[in-house]
Amino acid sequence: MENVNAEFFEIAVRAARRAGRIITAYLGRISKDDIGLKQTSDFVTRADKEAERVMK
Repeated sequence: MENVNAEFFEIAVRAARRAGRIITAYLGRISKDDIGLKQTSDFVTRADKEAERVMK
């Protein structure tokens, strides 16, 4: 069981690092066209959406 937990942890870490690289790549490059609304006063950027996609 411990080995399974370690494997899940490694998968989670890899996904988080991939998402972090996407967000970092967009740093300082987000334009108005890259921003959308999830709900009223709840904004989401293209970087957010791409990072979320690799986490799935």
